Amino acid sequence: MKTIFTIILICIFANGYGQNPFNKTYGWSKTDGSAQIINFSKNRFLFSITTEYQSNKYHSFLMLLHKSGDKISGNLINNKVLEINTIKYINSGQIINSGFYNINYAASVTDVLLQKTDTFNSEIWIKHYGGSGMDYGNDIELLPDSGFIIVGTTGSYGAGAKDIYIIRTDKHGDSLWTRTFGQSGGEIAT
Repeated sequence: MKTIFTIILICIFANGYGQNPFNKTYGWSKTDGSAQIINFSKNRFLFSITTEYQSNKYHSFLMLLHKSGDKISGNLINNKVLEINTIKYINSGQIINSGFYNINYAASVTDVLLQKTDTFNSEIWIKHYGGSGMDYGNDIELLPDSGFIIVGTTGSYGAGAKDIYIIRTDKHGDSLWTRTFGQSGGEIAT
């Protein structure tokens, strides 16, 4: 009986003081959301936050956190960035991200975003790709030649209302080629 009681106390203690190093909230006074978090280094995390800072006006931030959850930095990088869907750490303290770039959000015209920043949230360069519809990037990969490939969705090109949109760039974000895949329905790629 004494052994069972000891095991129960240990379980209660472990559950109550277990693996929850921090529990914090981030954001502003209206609608906020986040798409991705990456383990940036041994002591830091980087995540995107999209906020509705005014009615129907959205902007995205990259926020750097200490392992304790305390904010190190987090600033609006570019007021045309509506949403960041993917973050990748490149090297030498540089980050690449992809998502939505605001052309005319009210008219449902957005472009695929490709943005390169440093770890202090300073923009190195920004590129966007698309047409007269709603285009957005959902994922990005760094390629062996230091270029990028972005997969997303296009409402501007292709055979249907929405089609898969793939963009291949060089290391400076300049487009080398684009492809669309889809039929008369709607296709998306994540």
